[in-house]
Amino acid sequence: MTLRSVDRIAPPIAFRMVTPGVDKPIFVTLARASVTVAWMCPIMSFWAALLFKHPGIELIPVWLQTLACNFPMAFFWQIFFCGPLVRFLFRTIFRPERGTLSAPQPAPEPAHKP
Repeated sequence: MTLRSVDRIAPPIAFRMVTPGVDKPIFVTLARASVTVAWMCPIMSFWAALLFKHPGIELIPVWLQTLACNFPMAFFWQIFFCGPLVRFLFRTIFRPERGTLSAPQPAPEPAHKP
């Protein structure tokens, strides 16, 4: 549920910083990944603090401490390891066949017999 909501929020925010088709693709990718981490990490850290650390009345300080520990790891993990790995795997597995990206060719006209 969190991923779906962040997946809807992240692109408009990222595309305020960069413009696909105008900016270099690496900057578009980095902006999208950074915004996703910036939203996902606080949400997931909150749930982790709530479920696993049993904070009681100290929920906010425990959440902030968890966030401070998780954010650098999540950010660099996404930017330098997980993101590039997943993009490489998808490029490799779902490689388009040669000629599929070109414009469709018109069908030859049938020969007419007199």
